[in-house]
Amino acid sequence: MTRQRILLLTASIGAGHDGPARELARRLQLRGAHVTLVDLVDVAPFGQSLRRAFRGVLTRNPRRWGRICASFEKSPRLPVAARVLIALAGRRVAQVIDEGSIDLVVSTYLFGGRVMGAAREYLDRAVPVVTYVTDPAVHPLWIDDVTDLYLATWTFTMPLLRGLTATPAALVAPATREPFNSRPGDVRTGWQPSGDKPWALVVSGSWGVGDVVGAARDVLADGRFRPVVVCGNNAELLAEVDAIPGVIALGWVRDMAALMRDCSVAVLNSGGLTLAEAASIGLPVVHHKPLPGQGEMNAAACRAGAGAPVSNDVLQLRAALDHALANAASLTRTLGDVDPAAAILSILGRDAVAEGR
Repeated sequence: MTRQRILLLTASIGAGHDGPARELARRLQLRGAHVTLVDLVDVAPFGQSLRRAFRGVLTRNPRRWGRICASFEKSPRLPVAARVLIALAGRRVAQVIDEGSIDLVVSTYLFGGRVMGAAREYLDRAVPVVTYVTDPAVHPLWIDDVTDLYLATWTFTMPLLRGLTATPAALVAPATREPFNSRPGDVRTGWQPSGDKPWALVVSGSWGVGDVVGAARDVLADGRFRPVVVCGNNAELLAEVDAIPGVIALGWVRDMAALMRDCSVAVLNSGGLTLAEAASIGLPVVHHKPLPGQGEMNAAACRAGAGAPVSNDVLQLRAALDHALANAASLTRTLGDVDPAAAILSILGRDAVAEGR
């Protein structure tokens, strides 16, 4: 059998796109595919500068990012400068496709399909495209004219996709690493000392953006949990949180699954990869003070589709925590169960998967 050659497009905008891309690469390689992983931040002109600018906006003025997201919801047409950058990135991706004799492209980033649309201008053959949507909510920028199959990991994401595009979509399990398959209580990891209060995990992605300090203080004020704040690679946030009495401050955590097993609830402000990991492991989730833009969209989608609670202040948080603990499996039950690698290979005529299974 000919070994399939697959190009995976991601973007190192936090870890929410990289994590699924790496896990998809691992699973596809186990099924015999040859996988090339490309970071669009490295491919796009000024990619590093754009990433720094995006992080700066999220850190210093998240409401501005929320307004930008809202404007693209109304009209997903990109500014001329963005279209030029995508065209240049597409030319470079086309070179990778030609040089690697790529059979299939998989994107875990919302602009990946648009980059592939630009790449097709330089290719002399059609290369199918699969887009793996990393969020429970579907921003219109995920939708393009070249994707042949969308993959969603939440049952309630499927109708959102169908409302935006007629392109086929399949419900799959999240591309989370193997350690997230076990449930809290299955294995005690030694993170939590005996006799301590139940832990509430406070996470805001690898960048640690948003009102993380406020969330930690709100959990403290509730009084029933000890906040464990994962600050990712945000050293400034780590120092600020570490100065709060009663809070456990952590930087980058390599074994997040082990930490999650010793926590009773997760308090998130965005969604994406951490949300999928928490739901996969069966950890109850509260969206607290969600980030403007995609964070608010994810929180609203989870509330509408799975009844997951959303809160914005300490009084609402108490009720939200109660609801999450009483309905611990609400998000877990909405996850797909088909291996996304099988769905991807179905495009090439292997491991067929039924839509919505």
